[in-house]
Amino acid sequence: MLQSHQKMQCLMSLILSLFGFGIALTMIVLDVNTAARIAGVIAAFFSGWGYTSALIHY
Repeated sequence: MLQSHQKMQCLMSLILSLFGFGIALTMIVLDVNTAARIAGVIAAFFSGWGYTSALIHY
């Protein structure tokens, strides 16, 4: 069984990953300048990493 703080950490990771993915999609769709697009790609990478780690820990 998971401890409550582990569940909370997992939930936070999922929320952060969704948030980061939303930012990344927004940056790519809006087609703003190159720096923002790079930031979007970085946000997508971190969101994927957060989501994966949350799934592994869960």
